[in-house]
Amino acid sequence: SSSVLIREIRGQNASSPATSYSPPATALRAPYFMHPSVYHKGLHRKVRSECERGRKRRFRIGFFGTHDPEFYSKHYHFPGLTRTEILNAFLSKFGDQIQILEGSPESWPDANIVVSMDERGGDRVGKSFLSQADYFEAMRECDFVLSPPGWCMPISHNLIEAMFCGAIPITNGGGYMAEPLKDGKTCLGFSDAEGLVVVIERTLAMDADEVSRMRQAVRDYYWRFLGSKAFEEELPHSEHRRVFVNAEENSVPLIFPGMVFPWDVPAEVRGGESGGRIKETLNHE
Repeated sequence: SSSVLIREIRGQNASSPATSYSPPATALRAPYFMHPSVYHKGLHRKVRSECERGRKRRFRIGFFGTHDPEFYSKHYHFPGLTRTEILNAFLSKFGDQIQILEGSPESWPDANIVVSMDERGGDRVGKSFLSQADYFEAMRECDFVLSPPGWCMPISHNLIEAMFCGAIPITNGGGYMAEPLKDGKTCLGFSDAEGLVVVIERTLAMDADEVSRMRQAVRDYYWRFLGSKAFEEELPHSEHRRVFVNAEENSVPLIFPGMVFPWDVPAEVRGGESGGRIKETLNHE
């Protein structure tokens, strides 16, 4: 039977954790994905025409998501800036230039920098930011999308969703992609708050031709490495018996062996059973 192979990471120790990884040659790489609800609702089938893709977009930079310091810090054990640190630096430096997106897409004004944020992490239920359909519409109007880490992993669904929409990700996690993103080609990368500021200022000054070239490279990358069709076509012909996946919180203990994580605490102490289910998943063949 086939098994799930949780990724093998370079530098597997807590004192010098990895900033990139190489998938094993004996496994088929499954692409990281958009949020599962995107596929459930069929939003991944809504692909813009070539003519529509080439038009001028209304926003240069956007960020759409949650800004919850506790939620995005307590489970995050990777090197580099957390989502909270990135958003704090971004809002502190460029807050006076930001347009808050509200209402329907027809009412949105043109702007250099737009955001729609909620202060709570976790499930979308009851949140005040854009609906999922308007979220995708907003990203399709952006040249660049700020794509900070998720709650426990250095890449998040937002990065994949941005690329699906033809927007260039601004990220400190491009090296964690199975096929690393290339700074200046398929992303704009940074490693610290000062670098983030430089990147944002660079995007605001970038000429239309360079933006167009990068957006095309992003689209090419998405359909070559992240689109479901590519994996669907490769899977039946693969000789590998294992599939290499990014399993989010299931992967984290293997990146930092020996560290104690919340899901390793006994269920009766933690008040839940998720830790047991996670261990069962890790050991499944």
